[in-house]
Amino acid sequence: MRNAKLGTVGVWLGIFVACSPTVPPPPEPCQPTTCQAAGADCGTVPDGCGGVLSCGSCVEGETCGGSGRPNVCGTGNCTPTTCADAECGELSDGCGGVLDCGGCAEGSVCGADHQCQEASCVPTTCSAEGATCGSLPDGCGAFLQCGSCLEGESCGANVCVSDPQPAASEWSAVFEGLVWGAARDSAGETYALYVVTEEGVGAELHLVRFSPSGDQRWDRIVDRAEWYNFGFNQRALVVSGGAVFIGGTRPDGLFVLKLDAEAAPRWSYSEPGRAASIGVSAGGEVVVVNWDRAGETSTSTVVRLDASGKRQSGWRIDQALSAAFSPDGALVVGGRVSDPPPTEGPLAGAAGNEGFLLKLDTSGRTLWRELLSGSSSRVWSVDTSAKGT
Repeated sequence: MRNAKLGTVGVWLGIFVACSPTVPPPPEPCQPTTCQAAGADCGTVPDGCGGVLSCGSCVEGETCGGSGRPNVCGTGNCTPTTCADAECGELSDGCGGVLDCGGCAEGSVCGADHQCQEASCVPTTCSAEGATCGSLPDGCGAFLQCGSCLEGESCGANVCVSDPQPAASEWSAVFEGLVWGAARDSAGETYALYVVTEEGVGAELHLVRFSPSGDQRWDRIVDRAEWYNFGFNQRALVVSGGAVFIGGTRPDGLFVLKLDAEAAPRWSYSEPGRAASIGVSAGGEVVVVNWDRAGETSTSTVVRLDASGKRQSGWRIDQALSAAFSPDGALVVGGRVSDPPPTEGPLAGAAGNEGFLLKLDTSGRTLWRELLSGSSSRVWSVDTSAKGT
C-alpha cells in the first residue's frame, strides 16, 4: 500500500510591476556577446564585458574542443591553450575553461588584445562609486560590470533595491506523499518536491509544478530508489536560472539532480554520505554539504560542483550544516563546532558546541569567521544578499 501521509504546500503569490528610478543609460554601454555569436556550444567563454558565459556541456563520448575548434564538442582530444601570448585578462582555453592571465602593473590597463598598455587615466571601481549592480562608465572609456541583484530586487541607479511587495493571494495544494521542499521562480511558478513510498516496490521522487494562481501544470517522477531521506536537509530544492536543483540522500549516498524547467534531466551527481544542504550560484555552480556520521562522531565536507555537475573541490569543515554562494563566488558556511572542538583548521580555538559562520574563497581559504556563543547553538541555514552580507 502507498504511504498514507499527506503533504501540503501553500504559498503567498501576487502579480506586480516593479518601479525603479529612471536613469539615462550611459553612452555606448558594453554589449556582452553570446555563446552563439562566439561559436561556442560547450564550456565557458568570456562575454567581453567582464563576465563569463556558460555554454553547456557535451554528450557522452565527446569533449569540449574535441572538434578541433575552441569550445565546440567533438570526439577528439582537446589541448587547452595557455597565456603564453597574453599578458592580462581572461580568455577561453578552447576546451571549456577560462584562463586568468593576470592583471597589469599600476599605471597600465589590459587592452582588448590582452596586452598591457599605458593608462592615460585611472579607472574608477564599482566599490568607489557605491554601485552594486548594472554597468557604468569607468571614466577611462570602458565600462564596469557591477553584478546583478537577487530575486525580489531591482537595479536602480546601480544600487539593488527591494521590489514592491505584491498584493498577496493565497492558495494551497494537498496531495499524497511527504513534501520535502517548495521553491518559486522569478515568473511566479512554484515547484514542490515530494516522495511517495509503496511497500515492496520502493520510493518515487516527484516534482510538481504550479502556475502563479495555484493551478497544477504537471506532476512528474524524476527519480526512483529503494528509499529517500531528506529529513536532515536544510535546503533540498532550489530553482535558479530556469533550472531546478534537487539534493538528498538515497541508499547509494547523497545525490544532486539538475533538471530543466519541465523536469527533463540535465545532469546528476552522487557520492557516499548524506546531503545536509545545497546551494546554487548565479552561474549554475552547486555547493552541497556532505554530512557523514560514523558512530558517535560526525564530519562534514563542503563539496563544490561546476555548472556541468563535475566535482571541483571539497573541504572538511567540522560539523557544517548549510552553505550558500555570495555574489563574488565565495562560499558562506554555517554549522556547529564539535565537542571537543578541532585543534587545527578554520575552527581551531573555538569553544565546543558553538555555532559558526565561515566565508571561504574559491580555494577554500578562510576569509573570515564568526562564532555564535551559547549552549548547543548551531547555524541551520545560511543565505547571502546581493552585497554579500
